[in-house]
Amino acid sequence: MFIQFITDQNITGEGFEAYFWTDKTIGMNDIPSDAILKIYPNPFSDRVQISLPNPANEEYKLIITDLSGKVLKIIDNITGSVIDMNRNGLSKGLYLLELRGPNTYRGKIVIE
Repeated sequence: MFIQFITDQNITGEGFEAYFWTDKTIGMNDIPSDAILKIYPNPFSDRVQISLPNPANEEYKLIITDLSGKVLKIIDNITGSVIDMNRNGLSKGLYLLELRGPNTYRGKIVIE
């Protein structure tokens, strides 16, 4: 499994791009162009937008956990390519997110 986080204000403003892939046959320098998870803005205080490649509108589930692995939020039945998420009860801090569906995407969000 490979995860690469890139921070560059020219790419996403205050956020970052996360590249994730699991194909063990590819090399370290080969990043599939369709495996991009965009999270903006990040850090955020009220709302965040998460974009994933989902051209066929397949179903995904978003799972937010704290650093200990405790599940804090689940959003089911995501069928689009963009998720607008409110902070809703999440305290300031670092959280891990996972989108599960035909593919699995992982990233992190920071709440200020």
